[in-house]
Amino acid sequence: MRYVILAAALCALPASAQLSFTADDYRPSGFSEYGFAEADGPLLLYSTDASGTSASDSAIDALIARTGADQTWDFTVLETTAVPITPDRRVLEDPAGLPGADLFTTATAAYEDGRPGVDYVSYTYARVDGDSLITLGSVTLDSTSTVVLQSRYTPDGRVQATFPFTFGTSFEDEGDVDASPRPLVDLSWSETVEVVGYGTLVVPSGSYECLMVRRTETSDGFTTSGYTWVTADRAGAVAVNNELGPGRTFREARFYEPRIVTALEDGSRLASLSVAPNPTASTSTVRLSVLEAGPARVAVYDALGREVAALHDGVLGAGDHGFSTSRLTPGLYVVRIEVQGHAETARFVVAR
Repeated sequence: MRYVILAAALCALPASAQLSFTADDYRPSGFSEYGFAEADGPLLLYSTDASGTSASDSAIDALIARTGADQTWDFTVLETTAVPITPDRRVLEDPAGLPGADLFTTATAAYEDGRPGVDYVSYTYARVDGDSLITLGSVTLDSTSTVVLQSRYTPDGRVQATFPFTFGTSFEDEGDVDASPRPLVDLSWSETVEVVGYGTLVVPSGSYECLMVRRTETSDGFTTSGYTWVTADRAGAVAVNNELGPGRTFREARFYEPRIVTALEDGSRLASLSVAPNPTASTSTVRLSVLEAGPARVAVYDALGREVAALHDGVLGAGDHGFSTSRLTPGLYVVRIEVQGHAETARFVVAR
């Protein structure tokens, strides 16, 4: 890791005029779509269909264009699909004794993502070093507690935030990922993080004070740009605007809001799914069963929550179905089916 703080503040503003996070506010899962508040309960996830229509693209572009002070970002103008989710994430303030903790002896905290003994679970290790929140790496285990993937940010971690974290904060970082088993692609990266705006995030449940963060990353020869709106209230939003090549741009937006959601009144599940083989060295089959025919979406997401494959988007008949996954780089993935406002997920690992 070699990072440079580009600016501590772009302008002088009263402390009460904007959010400002300190090291005491962070969570190891913290600098994320959930804001700095821990995602410890049910959320409602809204997402665009990433169809690339001019209407959705222009709406996302308009949100991204609003930088600076005292802005309002109204995500309710987007056409989205809402599904309830409960993050399988647990913050662990003391990493001692956790799987892989001996690889990250300088860690001061960690978070557990998944359900030990039930499916795949990963432990991500972090520390606060002076004025910086640094992610050190992670270890992934299968349902038998066997380590199937471990990775380290080299030479000494990846900066996620510098404190105070507020409007005008900006820094650069670069490094490599040392992974086992070693992936087939080069995992060197460089990144610039800038807090480019502050103001109000508007979602269906209400309005939240927020910061707008722009991350620009170059990895494996590709440059991606992502925007995150962080709050202190478990609401948050993400917009992606990635240039895939000449004339090719991928846009997507999603946002979260804290809301208590319930299952079906009779306790039944509209869909169930599984992945086999798991782990896989190449292709897996996603098998799912749907109780009732209707619109459904099946997609695969990486460990950062980015959609990497859409397996189905349309009407799905009642009964059993199968979809194949392939050409995924080594790592932990989540496949999710959304049907009639409900969602089911399953984890799987690609290891070579």
